[in-house]
Amino acid sequence: MKFRLQQIILLLLIPALTHCDKSNESDFYYATDAAFAQEILNAIFTIVVQQNTAKSSEFDIFNCFNVNSEQLSKNNYKTCIDFSENGCPDINSNLLKGKIYLESSGNWYLTGSTTLITFVNFSRNNQKINGIINIKYNARITDTTGIHPQFIMEVQNLNILFEDSTSIQFSGTQKITWRKGFYSSDLFDKTIEISSIITGTNRRKNIFTYNSEKLVFPFTCLYTTEGIVNVTKENNKQIVFDYGKKLCDRKIILYQKGAAIEFDAY
Repeated sequence: MKFRLQQIILLLLIPALTHCDKSNESDFYYATDAAFAQEILNAIFTIVVQQNTAKSSEFDIFNCFNVNSEQLSKNNYKTCIDFSENGCPDINSNLLKGKIYLESSGNWYLTGSTTLITFVNFSRNNQKINGIINIKYNARITDTTGIHPQFIMEVQNLNILFEDSTSIQFSGTQKITWRKGFYSSDLFDKTIEISSIITGTNRRKNIFTYNSEKLVFPFTCLYTTEGIVNVTKENNKQIVFDYGKKLCDRKIILYQKGAAIEFDAY
């Protein structure tokens, strides 16, 4: 009886999954490309955080790169993070190659500090990344849970080029609020909350606008674990996907016509 019930449930699920893959295939691609863009921004921000806060290699997310810093003026440094041509994996086995340059002004821990990020032959899992990102420590936000540093990330024409020559291109703004561990030297003690407005084109050259509120990104996991995203398609129709509740995985839930379909985001 139990086996028979499982068969019935499986048969009920098949139409919803088929509907997602074929009839509304574009929704699937809009969702996965938007989630992948967020994943790349999180990875880049993680690199910047490690460079500014980690005091011991035991807290490193990456531990096989070379760092060279040059002081340009008082409180102004240019840093090259070199992952080499052979590459350097992070703790989730993502392989990074090439160089990231950080031009920093001010103390990371003080409001008003800025970091300009550029890329030279940089790739992640053989996906080439180029563009400009500015990060600014914008303010200290007070709520019922305490005082939280807030950073603004401005993304300018970021391009992610895949091995099949397709690409995701986007610009926009992220508001990053620290919920835990801003002053800690332990990277795995940190959690941030992200709200974004991003506009660009996906791998099928469709225009999209990505709007998220309060995505939760714990550094213990290095995946987004909570939050809802609205994606506006180029025909002005909207799709919604959800990162779920506190699970450390790559899964998102796409909502289509009353059905909730879970799959790997990237």
